Amino acid sequence: VSWTEDRGPEPRSVAWTPREKLLGAGDELPWFESDVYYLGMTIIEAMTQEPPFGAMNEEKIMDMIIIGEHYPKPKEATDDEWSLISQLCAVHMEDRISLEEAIDEIYKLQRREINFPVESLEESPSSRKLLASITAKCERIPENEKLFRRLLERLERLHIAVAPLAAEDQRKKQYVDITLLFLQLVKYKPLLERLAKCEIVRERIFHLQLRLTEVGKEVNVAELPTWIEDWDDDCENQFSKLSQLEANSSERGLVKGLCGKKKVQEALFALKRSIGKRGQSVEMKQLKEATYARVEAYSNQAGLHLFDWFISRDEIEYNDKVIEAE
Repeated sequence: VSWTEDRGPEPRSVAWTPREKLLGAGDELPWFESDVYYLGMTIIEAMTQEPPFGAMNEEKIMDMIIIGEHYPKPKEATDDEWSLISQLCAVHMEDRISLEEAIDEIYKLQRREINFPVESLEESPSSRKLLASITAKCERIPENEKLFRRLLERLERLHIAVAPLAAEDQRKKQYVDITLLFLQLVKYKPLLERLAKCEIVRERIFHLQLRLTEVGKEVNVAELPTWIEDWDDDCENQFSKLSQLEANSSERGLVKGLCGKKKVQEALFALKRSIGKRGQSVEMKQLKEATYARVEAYSNQAGLHLFDWFISRDEIEYNDKVIEAE
């Protein structure tokens, strides 16, 4: 037989060599010329503890390749695992994923399978379930979504290394503590509150990122500090999104979710106090001043006196734990 790209194998010569030829001679174990195919066969061997084609002679292997027959699914492989292996060992090269895609898919598969209970939360949800819930919450806070997702991506990447550790291991405790503090940050709040506390959110995310870097070092996971390179752009995105949300919201929309006059008053206190916060841009300060004026007029609360000692509940911390009052 011989190979043609348009029609596949054709009878011509017994010397035909398929594109996925086995290499090796003598006592040397045969291996596949394709890195991706070889990776798939190596995974099968690791699962079964036997060479993939160990029971077949080379002629039989060639017959399988010529007719397009896949290697049979090992009983040790799950459906998800076999779905990935099948993409590595597809008979036709154009049906295979790239080596980079294969590595990414293996990583995703690992992430789905490794779990541990977060016992400090009610009903002790699994770590994967907790991260999934955070993912869903991020989407509800568009101005912070990029900031949140940078941290979430790093938590997911470190999860593989942290999950097998003992519950009392300090590295795992740090990881869980960071995740729980993050969970509080992604709790949905009305737009007026989010505008007042946008700097606080940024400061806490930055602090959690630094702590997570230390955890990564402790578990020997090498990471590129891309989050810090994107930090300024993500902060600018926060302001841009807040400006859009404020412009597209009515006065009623700005206070939506604040139950009662007292809650509106507290949010206004927090917003006015944040106007004098150092380190914010002139544009952010102007946005807050304009929003404060809109909501104050709408709520008929002109002349509210802001006491110097007023502190927002969300600004209270004790031993790096946020004390959150409902």
